Formats: sequence, C-alpha cells, structure tokens
Amino acid sequence: MKWKNPGVSLLISLGISFLVLGVALAVISSVDSAVQRSSDLGRSTQVFFAAEAGLESAFFHHNARGQGVHFEDASAPQKIALLASSVEVDWTLEGRIDEVEGLLKEGQKIRIPLFWDDSADPTKEPPFDEDGEFVAGHDQAGILTDDFILEFSNAGIPGDFDFGTEEPDAVLLDWAVSRQHATNGLQTFIPQRGTSNICASDTTFICREAFLITGGEIDSSSLIDGEILPGGDPDTLNHFMGDLESQQFILSFQSLLPFTDTDGDKIEGISFSLIGDDIPRPPLPKSAYTVSSEVSLGNFSKVITAEVLEKTTIGAFDYIIFD
Repeated sequence: MKWKNPGVSLLISLGISFLVLGVALAVISSVDSAVQRSSDLGRSTQVFFAAEAGLESAFFHHNARGQGVHFEDASAPQKIALLASSVEVDWTLEGRIDEVEGLLKEGQKIRIPLFWDDSADPTKEPPFDEDGEFVAGHDQAGILTDDFILEFSNAGIPGDFDFGTEEPDAVLLDWAVSRQHATNGLQTFIPQRGTSNICASDTTFICREAFLITGGEIDSSSLIDGEILPGGDPDTLNHFMGDLESQQFILSFQSLLPFTDTDGDKIEGISFSLIGDDIPRPPLPKSAYTVSSEVSLGNFSKVITAEVLEKTTIGAFDYIIFD
C-alpha cells in the first residue's frame, strides 16, 4: 500500500530555514548597527576635539598678540586642518567694538586700553620689542586713537540724590589716563584736584552737583588741566595724549562716593559710554573677547563659542585723594 507525503517535513525544513535566516539577518543588522554606532561615536569624538582645537587656536593667537586682536570674518573665517582625521575647522576671534557701553558700579574701577594689534593675518609676526613686550605706538601698527570721548549719564538718577554726602561739590567720579613713555616709563595723567576732595572752580574732576545737572564728559581733545605722576608736572590731557614718544594709553575711571543717598535710596550704577573721536570712528578693544569654532564631519557638526574677560595689559600709578 502506498502513502502520500503531506509535505510536513518540507514545511518544517522551510520554517527552520526561515528562522535561521531571520536570526542571521538580525545578527547582521545588530553587528551593522554596532559598527555604525562605533563609527558615529568616533566621528562625534573627532568633531568634539576638532572644535576644541579651533578654540585653542583662537586662544593661542589672542595670547600671542595684543588686547583687541580681531580675526572675525563670517565669509572667510580662519581655518586649521587636522590631517589625521581629515577635518577642517573654522574659527574666529572677535575682540573689538565700535562703542564701549557699561554700568559703573559703586566702588568699581574700570580700565580700558586705547590700543590694539591691527593685524588681519594671524600668520603675521606680532609687533614685539627687543624685550619681548608688545608694542603699539603712534608710528606702528596697533594704535587705536589719539582722541576719545567718555560720557557719564545721569539718566534715571533723581535730581535730589546726594550720593551719601551733604557736600554738593564732592568729587563723584575720578579718572586718569596712563601711558608708557619711551624714556620716562609708566606715567599717569590725573585731573586737576582742586582742594582736598572738594571740587574747586578750576577742578577737572566730575563733581556731584554738576553731574546731577548735566552728566559728565571727558573729551581728550580738550584743554583739560591736570598733572603727570610721578613728578606732578602740570600738563593738559590733549598734550599728554599727543606725545609721539608714548604708547599703550589706558583710560581708567572709578566712583568715589556711595551709590546710596542719606535717605537710604540706592542706584544700581552710573551708565557710561566710550568712543574713539576720529573719523571714521575707530573700534575699541572689548572688555571680553569672543572666540568661536565650527566643524563638520559626515552627518555630525559642532559649534562652540566662548566669551573670555580681557586682562589689562599695563599697570597704572594709582593715587588716593585724602581729606
């Protein structure tokens, strides 16, 4: 007697074959995913460290040059190539601004340099002297301006605010300009003091009552009387700024009175602005420079931006007004 095979063995064989094939495809897919994840992790790591390398390049060029150095061009950024990973990194360094604006707070002293390295090419040698000091003189690249205008605003401050003193002619804001003279070294121009810490008629300090009425302004092109420290020789600000044997000018200013009046009212600070008084208006070094780095590799990209406070590049001869 003959029996017909219903094909059960064949079905079982096909099922087992498809199961093995599915397992194989799943293993292949898993291995491929693992390889892809490993490759992506490698690219991600390369992109991260490449972006960090761009920042380090910007920091290097900033630290090798003077305050206010500026390599910022969105259409043609600086580039570095990392040959080992075949990655190209774009980086920028932004250190200048057309106008410095800020808020002077109680007891704060602000120093702003009036010079910078004007190189547009990071491969250009910085201007250093034989002692390795950065040079930015009138006859060399890097001088910002011979003239500036510093304005203090009384906007938002009540007219009867007394800054904690009943003396209307008390000195409110003190200021000075320092420079590096070719033969005499570090010098500082201070305004004419008047008598003690009281504003006399011929003083060139910024005094409390006058500030509340009109605000305050220091124009370096004006005949502002003062003296040069050390030594105390009389001079005017425009003559002090125009000395061709000097370089590295720095403007500094500070508040001398409390920002709380005798009734207990307080103000946050005094608004100020500083511009270079030339045509066209020259830029000023920023108080905090910005560096940026951008890199792309495959489907990965990264942009890192950092803002770093500038350091004052020259010290100044500070002085105190005694009662």
